[in-house]
Amino acid sequence: MRKSLVLLVALAILCNYATLARSMTVVVENAMNEELYPRLVYADGSPSTTSVDYPPVPSKRNSPVSMEMDRPWSLFFATKCTLDGWGHLMNCRTGDCKEGRCTLVDQPVATRISYDHRTVKVTTEYGYNCGLNGIFLCVDCDCPSFSCVIDLDRCPEYLRVHGDSGALVACKPGEGLPSGQDCPAVGSYSVPPSAGATCPFKNVILKIKVSSHGSF
Repeated sequence: MRKSLVLLVALAILCNYATLARSMTVVVENAMNEELYPRLVYADGSPSTTSVDYPPVPSKRNSPVSMEMDRPWSLFFATKCTLDGWGHLMNCRTGDCKEGRCTLVDQPVATRISYDHRTVKVTTEYGYNCGLNGIFLCVDCDCPSFSCVIDLDRCPEYLRVHGDSGALVACKPGEGLPSGQDCPAVGSYSVPPSAGATCPFKNVILKIKVSSHGSF
């Protein structure tokens, strides 16, 4: 009887914790020929955990990452990073942040996914470094997919970011940055801004396919 009571109390505590700290799962599919470094910044100004650097996703592999679903956040992917003595990402070729940890004032050159109130948007506000294609994996739900695919060769010369080998690896934000299907150029009036993909996020997994230079 005592053991049953203890078990019931433990289950009640776990259920209460799960309700208070609800999380969602994003599966990252790395279609690139190099490692990807998922980085997340919470955008609610909370003094608690403001950013998360997830373990790298190997080339041609899938990896799940989790984040809180009751807080707005931004997710992007860094490339060609090194680690400091504390395991923090440093000197990333794209998606780099000052001091190794990302904050809201950083503007890493990277394609960005934002989440707020169960709506997901993809934007080139911080620039463009990889193609993103998102689909919702769920049963009996009608959540729209979204895509941001841009040909880097269309990036103006003054916005281009080159790697150590001289190859074009990203496009900085600014006038002339090309637009994509669901990621219109910031400030563009020729392409209406996407309203984003809205989903109830109950028993739903968001899968993000990341490609090199937007090629799917």
